[in-house]
Parts: sequence; C-alpha cells; structure tokens
Amino acid sequence: MFFAHILAVSIPCAIAVVAALRWTRGRVYPLPLPPGPRPLPFLGNALQLDTTRPWLTYTAWRKIYGNIIYSRLFGIDMIILNSDTIARELFNKRSAIYSDRPVIHTRERAGLAFNTGLLPYGETLQQHRKIYHQVLKAETSASYSGMYTHQANELVVDLLSARADMQKPKEACERYMGGLTMVITYGHIPQRGDPVLARAHELVDIVARIVTPEKAALFSAFPFLKRLPAWFFSKDYALMERSRELCQQLLNEPFNEVKAQMAKGTVSQSLVSDFLSQTRDDGDEETLKAIALSGYLAGTGTVS
Repeated sequence: MFFAHILAVSIPCAIAVVAALRWTRGRVYPLPLPPGPRPLPFLGNALQLDTTRPWLTYTAWRKIYGNIIYSRLFGIDMIILNSDTIARELFNKRSAIYSDRPVIHTRERAGLAFNTGLLPYGETLQQHRKIYHQVLKAETSASYSGMYTHQANELVVDLLSARADMQKPKEACERYMGGLTMVITYGHIPQRGDPVLARAHELVDIVARIVTPEKAALFSAFPFLKRLPAWFFSKDYALMERSRELCQQLLNEPFNEVKAQMAKGTVSQSLVSDFLSQTRDDGDEETLKAIALSGYLAGTGTVS
C-alpha cells in the first residue's frame, strides 16, 4: 500500500513537471528550435562534445543536422552556426537583433572584463566603438605606412631564414603581427625576446583555451564554482590566475611607458599617444587602456 501511494503521488507530479517545462520552453521559444543531437537530462549534450576541440564536434554534427544546430550544455541553450554566409546574414545584416554578447563567466575570472569583443551591448561598448572609429580611420592608418613597410621587411627576412623548419614560419607570422600591432598601438618597437611581446603571446594562448562558451557553461550551471580557488580546477582553469596577472601587466605597463615618453618629449607616434594628446580625462585613460589591449589581442591572436 505504501509503494502504491508513493506511485499515485509521484507519477502525477512527474507529469506536471514535464508539462511545466514544456510550457515554459514554449513561452521562451514560441517557434521550433533548429535540429540537433538529442540531449540528456541536465547534462544536455556535454558527453557528446569534445570540449578541448569543440569545432570538430560541430563539424561532425553539421553532416547530420545542417548549418544551424541547436545544442544544450548543462541547461545553457546554444545555437551553432556552421556557415560563414549564415553568420554574415545574421550578425552583419541583422546586427540590431544579434549585436549582444552571451554572458561568459570565465571572462571576469580570467581578468578579461575589459575586452571589447566580450562586452555586452550598452554604453561601454558604444564608447569603445566611438574611440576605435576615431583612432583607426583610414587617414590615420595611412600615416603608419612606414611602420608597415619596416615590419613587412622584417617578416620577409624571417621567412627566408625559416624555410627549412616548418614550425618557424608560424612563429615568424606571430612575431610580425605582434610587433606590428605593438608599434602601432603603443609606439613600442619590440626586439627578439621582448618581454612585453612574450607576455602578450602567452595571454593570447591562455584566452584561446579558457574563454569559450563550452567552459563558461559550467559556471552558469554551477554558480558555486566561481567561489572556489583556481587550484581546485583542471590545468586550464588554473591558468585564470595567470591570465589576470598578465592582463594587469599589459593594461598598464605599455600604456604608462607612452605617458612617460610624452612627459619627456621622446614619444613616437602611436594610437595611444595620438589619443592622449587629445584628452586630459583620467576616465578616458582607463577606457583607452582597455581599447588598446583589446585591439592588440585581436590583431595578434587572429591575423597571425
């Protein structure tokens, strides 16, 4: 009798919970979701995903489900686009709808809350975009042609000397983009083994590993993880402490070097010096630090 009573109560409750979940999902998503792999309860598709190389999983799913795929990780809904054409259609032509960013909890833990590319849509992002347009307009870019030529010549020499080693052309391209972006952003001409450039490359590598939607989904599903120390996590998450340290060094050291050179009258032309010569607002300086490092990381991490 006892078990019969339990069943009599639990079965209607289970049906009610399932119905409530479906009703809630219908209110949130009134239209059908794109096709995708069948999720498990709570885990979603986490066990089917290669979290270290998720693009391989998404490419395999594309053959089954198409270019727009629905996936779920620990209660976080994700839409994967496997087509450049579709991505441009949504994010360029319909940017008023899709211009916001998802909440990536790992960005704060990694010290990357300043990064333009990770900012939510709002006043801060608009301010960043305004300054980018101001310091990166076509006529300003043309004034750096001498720097482009010098760094391009350095790249050619590096590539000629690296012909026998398949790994060295990659290093040469990274050094070229890092040096070019550094000299344009801060007026700093890096030498081989330059500590600023080495820290920047280290940060780019760390960011590529830890600031991903797949890893952020864990923090969204288990908020208490944000209160745990970095050593509690795997090697990737332990890198977050190092990332915060590198971010603070790179936000302040090259920027302060430009300010010191301006005070001495020995400053070279750069985006930072051009902007500082036009403003005396300390609040704008904090914004410019964020913009300068965001632009540097984007140029170094993607173009090379």
